Amino acid sequence: MAREAFPLLDAAPPPLDRDAARALLRERFGLEPVGPHGLRELASQQDRNLLVTTASGAFVLRLDHPATPRIELEAQDAALTHLAARLAEGPDPLAVPRPVADRDGRTLLDLGADPRGAAGDGTGAGSGAGTARLLTFVEGVPLGERGPLDPGTLRRVGTIVARVLGALADFAHPGAERVCQWDLARTSDLHAALARSVPAALAVRVDAAVAAATPVVARLAPSLPRQAIHGDLHPDNLLITRGADGIARPTGLIDLGDLVIGWRIAELAVAVAGAAIRLPDDVPMVLRELVRGATEHEQALVLTDDELDVLVPLVRWRVAMETMAAAHQVTLDPENTYAREQLPRLERALDVLARLPDALLTTVVRIAAGRPPVPSAALGAPAPVPATLADWLPTTSGAMGVVVDLSVTSARLPGEDWRRPERIAAAIGEAVDAADAPAVALGRWREGRIVVTPEPGPVEPATVTLGVDAFVAPGTPVVSALAAEVRRVGAREVVLAVEGGYDVVVRGLAPSVAAGSDVVVGAALGTVLEPGARDRLPARLTLQLVAVPGLDPPAHAPGSLAEGWAVLCPDPSVLVGVDVAAPPDDAPGLARRRDRVLARAQERYYDEPPRIERGLGAWLIDTRGRAYLDVVNNVAAVGHSHPRVTAAVSRQLGVLNTNSRFLYEPMVAFAERLVALLPEPLDTVFLVNSGSEAVETALRLARIATGRRDVVCLAGAYHGWTTATDEITTPVLGREKAVEPWVHPLAAPYLHRGPYGPAAGGTESDRAARLTADAVAAIDALAAGGAPPAAFVSEAFLGNAGGIALPHGYLAAVYAATRSHGGLCVADEVQVGYGRTGTTFWAFEHEGVVPDIVTVAKMVANGLPVGAAITTRAIAERFAEHDAFFSSSGGSPVGCAAGIAVLDVLADEGLQANAARVGARLAAGLAGLAERHDVIGALHGRGLSQGVELVVDRATMTPAPALARLVCERLRERGVICQPTGEDGDVLKLKPPLVITEEEADRVLVALDDVLTELTG
Repeated sequence: MAREAFPLLDAAPPPLDRDAARALLRERFGLEPVGPHGLRELASQQDRNLLVTTASGAFVLRLDHPATPRIELEAQDAALTHLAARLAEGPDPLAVPRPVADRDGRTLLDLGADPRGAAGDGTGAGSGAGTARLLTFVEGVPLGERGPLDPGTLRRVGTIVARVLGALADFAHPGAERVCQWDLARTSDLHAALARSVPAALAVRVDAAVAAATPVVARLAPSLPRQAIHGDLHPDNLLITRGADGIARPTGLIDLGDLVIGWRIAELAVAVAGAAIRLPDDVPMVLRELVRGATEHEQALVLTDDELDVLVPLVRWRVAMETMAAAHQVTLDPENTYAREQLPRLERALDVLARLPDALLTTVVRIAAGRPPVPSAALGAPAPVPATLADWLPTTSGAMGVVVDLSVTSARLPGEDWRRPERIAAAIGEAVDAADAPAVALGRWREGRIVVTPEPGPVEPATVTLGVDAFVAPGTPVVSALAAEVRRVGAREVVLAVEGGYDVVVRGLAPSVAAGSDVVVGAALGTVLEPGARDRLPARLTLQLVAVPGLDPPAHAPGSLAEGWAVLCPDPSVLVGVDVAAPPDDAPGLARRRDRVLARAQERYYDEPPRIERGLGAWLIDTRGRAYLDVVNNVAAVGHSHPRVTAAVSRQLGVLNTNSRFLYEPMVAFAERLVALLPEPLDTVFLVNSGSEAVETALRLARIATGRRDVVCLAGAYHGWTTATDEITTPVLGREKAVEPWVHPLAAPYLHRGPYGPAAGGTESDRAARLTADAVAAIDALAAGGAPPAAFVSEAFLGNAGGIALPHGYLAAVYAATRSHGGLCVADEVQVGYGRTGTTFWAFEHEGVVPDIVTVAKMVANGLPVGAAITTRAIAERFAEHDAFFSSSGGSPVGCAAGIAVLDVLADEGLQANAARVGARLAAGLAGLAERHDVIGALHGRGLSQGVELVVDRATMTPAPALARLVCERLRERGVICQPTGEDGDVLKLKPPLVITEEEADRVLVALDDVLTELTG
């Protein structure tokens, strides 16, 4: 097609005269721009767009290029009106600009030939300056400029694509039947027209992208459904606003300048390309989430197989098209910063797409759309010639293949052994030794491999194996088990092209063959090499079956791409004569099984939870082999899988575990250790199974000691799940519950919002004094009314509220008031004790008080069911006069052995000091984030018990629970496990194992900063 077929190809934006624009607005629409920025130019390539701010609202004055036919502008206006009506419907409306008529009822105004752009007579005669249109202004900022391009938002964009296509399915206008340079069907023509305009360095990439996609598009084009499409539905044309819940979401759609009758799938391809240009390192994720959003929605697209198979080639074409257009536009208009700033991102996207095979990306697309993963025409099912291990490694003749488990759940690599090459080698050797005959250890295919797991980070690591490993000594000869041509030779690999339409990658050897040569069965290929310097695994030969000839697959895949890669690199068991397939990692299936047999009330984290099967220190590791920083697990005080706790439990379990009525050393020794850590007169221990039982026991002790039933507690506090502890736990996450007559909650000690917040007036000290005085008065009133409390139960820091500290002096005053009426004071240290707050071992010590009863659990045994209520001998004796006490496993030998080991580790590794040091760094970092993100309404806590309260509006401190949930979902995607807490579910709880390092805390801060920036703009 001739270059002249694209009339706007060489078009620079029309001239702009602000005085003429003001005159046009005044004379034709009765509008007057106000303020110094009443007319502000918006980004564009070939047209001019002016944001017009007036006393009656905001508008966009669009100056269309003179080369644009009027009928096309009429089609755009009709489509805007059509979409505005359709997309305003439903619970999730999307705003679209509407044409505004001038005083004569016209929406298209021809501009005369006057070079200043003065308004013409509207006849179109002499309209060399183009056409002006006034559109309603849609609030928001471009998603591509400041928006959250996270998986959830991308799914939402996919849904918008489906909705727009659904709305335009019945739209028809002769102006949409046009030749448009942005119509993907015209890519080859545009490439021919602009090939010489693109700089040489970019031209190579553009040419390659167009050439790679052209054969597939040419083959499938005749079958692709066509309709009216927006044509430019990329992130810059979707506007985001922050909703009432504090989350920034796409709420507006603009720019119908590329409206055309085109391929339906092109709409989705444009959206994918636009996001991929901004997230080049996450192209598979972009594809997966946009396709999911487009095909899982209630107005879902039902895409044909051909549309699914052509999507990736069209994405390549679109990125190439945008690169050509931007480069050309810069040559026409060197001052066009919009086009110039695009070029580096476009170049990067072209490079990344060039490295990603179509076969993989198309498989990702099909899986996301819920279709069979193998494209009907692109992939054959290879039928490899069967072979045995000895056919590749002749020196292993007569040896059996023994599968060794190197997965996340491997029992051969406990604790930290999976990080130590010598222990991994020993585990592999143990598997061989366990065989009844000479054997070779084989590593499994499709295994989420713990031995390659890196430290937690924002990028998903490649941890799932795509081949089979044979662990043999360096120098072992390797021969070909198949007749083949040597397709490629690398430093440590040989790729065999086997007749029948498949490849075999042979890795881990020093090659002795040349590329292009033919090999016969038994021909030498090389010898096994020593492992690489950073390789934790010993020497091995890896065999990888490749279903797409010429594909260059990795040895390991990220978990999210494992299903797709497993299609392209299928089960290689046939190559070694042994079943080496690892069981599939089916986390969704496990979640469904859980839902079938567990009560719905027994909640789990995350909408689509990873399957967590291992922990180490402050890390949690899923079955795909990805590690996460765990900032929610205050149960694992000394870190997951601590070797001293593991050894103590294993040793004791191998000797004795029985009920607590027997006499044995661990129970006594553990109780002695607890008592030694507490101030006098706390000297008597009741050992139980959990924090709930510990607080329940404390309530029984107080009631028997005082002969009363009434209990004073704090609103917003959590004390357990048993009947009595639940009754003194105020509603959590908005759930309503009745307050028993004997429960008397004092006002929540919140000085940042509520009745004692800034809105109540006075300084923080004044408000704290009123809060304390009101609490004392409430206790006095109970006593005066004939219901003096048996106990006052409280944490010194409200753990489930997010680490909210009581005002200084509050506990001392309330303790004194309680005791003045004969009541006891219970310190619930289940969540906040054991050195977690850093400067003291017990949280109550911050306030200089001594309780009558202290309850502990959670961290006491690093997650084993051990809890305790510690009180005075007098209170314990009073209980003994009325009742006996017995807890079958409370105080068991194993539990107590774990408790002793935890105390030893806390002391020997200085974990209380670590909590203070890392906690201070974390607090300082959070304070910096609060300065940059106004959704952070308040920061709470101390040491390694901190909370980040998210709000919709700082002025009103309106909670933002939806934002908190979404932040936690996005943090997980960046390798951080966090969860919301608080009465409203709006506080991010940061309560990691006490072994977390400063570097790990810094990673949490970076991840949180990134997530808040993405989600709130």
